[in-house]
Amino acid sequence: MAHYKVLYGYEPPQLFFESIAQSSVDVVDQYYRERQIMAKALKENLAKAQNRMKMYAHKKRSEKEFEVGDWVFLKLQPYRQTSIDMRRSLELASKFYSPYQVIQKIRTVAYKLVLPSTAKIHPVFHISQLKRKVGKHVVPAIDPLPPSICSSKVQLLVEPVAILDRRIVKKGNIVSTQILVQ
Repeated sequence: MAHYKVLYGYEPPQLFFESIAQSSVDVVDQYYRERQIMAKALKENLAKAQNRMKMYAHKKRSEKEFEVGDWVFLKLQPYRQTSIDMRRSLELASKFYSPYQVIQKIRTVAYKLVLPSTAKIHPVFHISQLKRKVGKHVVPAIDPLPPSICSSKVQLLVEPVAILDRRIVKKGNIVSTQILVQ
């Protein structure tokens, strides 16, 4: 049942009167013609608005498709992976992580990747989170930390290599020691 009928108890009025025969009253015929012209104008304006909205919605979209064996970068920022990157400012965190290989195409928009065995995230990702790796040569990863370095409690596993330097800093009346760790 239409919402209009539920609210008012009868069917909504018709906008198109093409099937109605000609009336003997000229005022009624004129009214029907005006309604038809108005309905046609509304329909055209609605179609233009829909096409304009569709154009703006698709403006920044690009058609992506990956094959099994392709290398892709993985975007993790929408998931707020604080277990992977411990920066205070999430805006400054890396968006894409080092290239991973596609091993299975689940659907047209879902792909399974080969992640390290220690990764604690699910290996299937939406196509919007993937970006094709271009070129054959390997670029050293600039990831702050790969997504494989986290414990079962989703805590970051970090082991310092060496203490490089230390200094004493005075802030107001408080003296503190700062350590540079590799």
